[in-house]
Amino acid sequence: MSKAKIIDKNSVESVLGEKELLSKLNHPFIVNLIYSFQDHDFLYILMDLLPGGNLRYHISIQRRFNEEQTSKKILIFYIIITIILLLKITLIFYRISNRKHLNRFRIHSL
Repeated sequence: MSKAKIIDKNSVESVLGEKELLSKLNHPFIVNLIYSFQDHDFLYILMDLLPGGNLRYHISIQRRFNEEQTSKKILIFYIIITIILLLKITLIFYRISNRKHLNRFRIHSL
C-alpha cells in the first residue's frame, strides 16, 4: 500500500487499526495477518492467500451481483454458520451435563 495514497485519503488511523486488529486475530474463517513491514514509500502486509480474491476487490469491479452468483454462496455460508453454532451448543451442553455428573459423584463420595 502506498503511504502517499493512505495519507491523501485520510486513512492512516483506519489502516493502523486494521493492521492492529488483524495482528491480534487468528481464525480459520478470517484472513490472517502473517507479517507486516514498511519502507520509505510503502506498507507491506503479508496475509493468507485468497484464491478467489477478497470481497472488497469484487465489489469494486462489479457493483452488483446477480441472484445466481449470491444464492449458492449465501446458502453455503448459512450451512457453515449453522454447523459451527450446533457444535458450540453441543459442547456447552456436554460441559453442563458433565459438571452435573461430576457434582453428583462428589456428593455421593463424601
